[in-house]
Amino acid sequence: MERRDFIKTGLFAIFALYGFPENVLSSKLSDIRKTSRAEGKNYHLNGVYAGAIADNRILMPEALARPLRNENLYLFAAEKEKTIFLVPENSAEWKVLEQTIDVLDKKDVLHFRWRLAKLDKEGRLDFPARMRKFAGIQKPTVTITGQGNTIRIDGTETPSS
Repeated sequence: MERRDFIKTGLFAIFALYGFPENVLSSKLSDIRKTSRAEGKNYHLNGVYAGAIADNRILMPEALARPLRNENLYLFAAEKEKTIFLVPENSAEWKVLEQTIDVLDKKDVLHFRWRLAKLDKEGRLDFPARMRKFAGIQKPTVTITGQGNTIRIDGTETPSS
């Protein structure tokens, strides 16, 4: 497995968990300090929802939008993974992810994109076409999943109820 694929898979495995482990490992463990969940705010984002992209925006479900309305958020994507994560800046997850990005080689960083985002008053999130294309999300329908302190936006088929 190529190094960049290993790192990409590792980051997505971390996000796939419902919450981060107390200590997150990376290829350069000594460069990432141990981060505790207590260092960040807890958002309790849960649930699976269907969403639609219109005018480069996505309307977030009220249950997920309410706790995030006045927060700085980061959209984070890995190349062609068909998934984008929405991570609050004040969460332990962002602190760990930020440290992980800092220790990646420049060639590895080219396979990831992140940008600052905010929800508007109606709970809509700017969802730029450029980032969707980078992540490989092509359909206007997405699955929005609250996972503890992160939101996962998948461009794959919406699960049936």
